Amino acid sequence: MNKIILAHDHKFKLHNGIYYSGASLSYSLLEIYRDFGDELVVISRVEKVNLVDEKVNRSSGVGVSFCTLPNMRSLKGLFDVWGNFKKIKLATSDASLIIVKLPSFIGLLTFLANINKREKIVVEVIGNAFEANFLHGSILGKVFALFEHYLTRFSIRFSSNVIYITSNYLQKIYPNNKNTVVCSNAIVQPVIESTLIKRYGNKRSRIIKIGLIGSLDVEYKGHDTAIKVISSLQKKDPSVVWELYFVGGGDNARWLKLSSDLSVENNVIFKGAVRSGEGIFSFIDSMDFMLQPSTVEAQGRCIIEAMSRGCPVLGSKIGGIPELLDSTMIFDKFDYTSMAEKILLLTNNSDLYQNSSRVQWEASKEFSYSTVENKRRKFIQEVLNK
Repeated sequence: MNKIILAHDHKFKLHNGIYYSGASLSYSLLEIYRDFGDELVVISRVEKVNLVDEKVNRSSGVGVSFCTLPNMRSLKGLFDVWGNFKKIKLATSDASLIIVKLPSFIGLLTFLANINKREKIVVEVIGNAFEANFLHGSILGKVFALFEHYLTRFSIRFSSNVIYITSNYLQKIYPNNKNTVVCSNAIVQPVIESTLIKRYGNKRSRIIKIGLIGSLDVEYKGHDTAIKVISSLQKKDPSVVWELYFVGGGDNARWLKLSSDLSVENNVIFKGAVRSGEGIFSFIDSMDFMLQPSTVEAQGRCIIEAMSRGCPVLGSKIGGIPELLDSTMIFDKFDYTSMAEKILLLTNNSDLYQNSSRVQWEASKEFSYSTVENKRRKFIQEVLNK
């Protein structure tokens, strides 16, 4: 019987014996990994909850079980690293294939626990460990940011099989000269062409809606830059009603204050968390533009999702974003003035708007389910057959 392991720091929610995930590891996505064997064991973190939010997805299902560990990015968790190492060792002892997502502490422990059989390990590189810890981790995470960064680099360098979600960015930070492939962790189904034409037909309203997706609790998504973009647009063309929509959970107090300080509090709307999949796509479809003015971004799932809907995206010139967007649609981080000028230009020029939309829509086909998953399945199957 083939037993597949998936190891990552993802925190599932547990309610009445059923596991749930916010978005990235729903049962339909876990099935992709389970299909390589008879059983999938997910090694991860868990949070017990009394209620399940309607925006989360069910992760439990046939052939999927969970081996949960405590948060090791805490003082209490650090004292039991050896105990968790042994638990991982036991859970993976009879595995046919081990898939670890890095950066993640659980992923690192899983790799190190099985380093002697790394020919059967596939490492998925999904971000920068230093940035993941230092910029939006706990105080302890900031202390160990460099340590985990170099341990992650060591693990990837000595991995036998590596999947990168970027074409160049993460490869430069975490090089590997063995068996590698590029597969995005954002998979989309680009809309049909008639949907693009409908978007163009609905254009030219004097109410322009701009969206940004990201937790309100982090600073690196560029919420402050987006608010300054709206403020700049309002000054440049007050004949238009400029609206900025934030999707994501968290505390909005500091963004409300900034909006008030810039006199655009009535232009900034907080939508809260939106269900992944159709919920996010419906939101994007209601926008005229999407913004990704991040200061840190390995790739940018929301960018690819917006591209697939024909909604023009503007982003910052950092991380893997330049791999996705045309040079005319990326700007230096914090450069809200140039972003505002570009939005104003596209708003007033229908041909330019349509061209930007179509160029990005065509590029999103590279991230279609069939393209990405066929490549991923072929790569993993070859490792399994070794």
